[in-house]
Amino acid sequence: MERQVLVKAVLQGEPASGYSLRDYVVTPQTMVLTGKSEAVGKLTEVVLTPVSIQGLRSTKEFRVKPVLPEGVVAEPSEVLVRVEIGKRSG
Repeated sequence: MERQVLVKAVLQGEPASGYSLRDYVVTPQTMVLTGKSEAVGKLTEVVLTPVSIQGLRSTKEFRVKPVLPEGVVAEPSEVLVRVEIGKRSG
C-alpha cells in the first residue's frame, strides 16, 4: 500500500538566553509511505526524529529522518527542517 502523509517536526530544548524560536519550516511537507496496508493505513502523519534547538543563537538547517513502524518505508527518506532563531526584542 502507498499513502501520502504530512510530516510533523518535533523540536526540543530552548535557544540560547536572549534568543527565541521565530519559525520552522519542513521541506518537503509530505512523504509517501509504502508498506503493508495494516501499518500504512493507520498513519495520517509522520513524526520526525526530534531536533534539538538547545543553545542555538542563529538559524540552522537539519536533515531529519522519520520515525516509522517496522515494515514501512518513506520517500524521501529524510527531510530538511530549517529552524529560524533570532534575538529577542525588548
